[in-house]
Amino acid sequence: MIRKAAPIVLLALGSAGCVAGPPPEIDTTPPVLPASFSYVPDAAEAGSLAALLPHDDAAFRALRDAALADAPSRGEAAARIERARGRAPRARADAARARRARARRPDVWDPI
Repeated sequence: MIRKAAPIVLLALGSAGCVAGPPPEIDTTPPVLPASFSYVPDAAEAGSLAALLPHDDAAFRALRDAALADAPSRGEAAARIERARGRAPRARADAARARRARARRPDVWDPI
């Protein structure tokens, strides 16, 4: 079993040496924005997003109504987020426990 795994381990360690090193330095300075823009439409000309939507289209109305009927309210969405945040520590603990279990059994291949 060790003879079969040795070439794979050596290949992985050898290629890891090529990748290892400090991350590249990337200049992420924000662009300089002008204080004012050459074209600023007034409120009447700018309009709104609702004015751009095709409210007279039957297909659009059907899709809009279906989306709004199945969508959660803000309160329900906030509750889902809080529930997910509450479950996150348990999920991290389960993942760590699974990693430790795989580390104890290196001869068992697990795709996760």
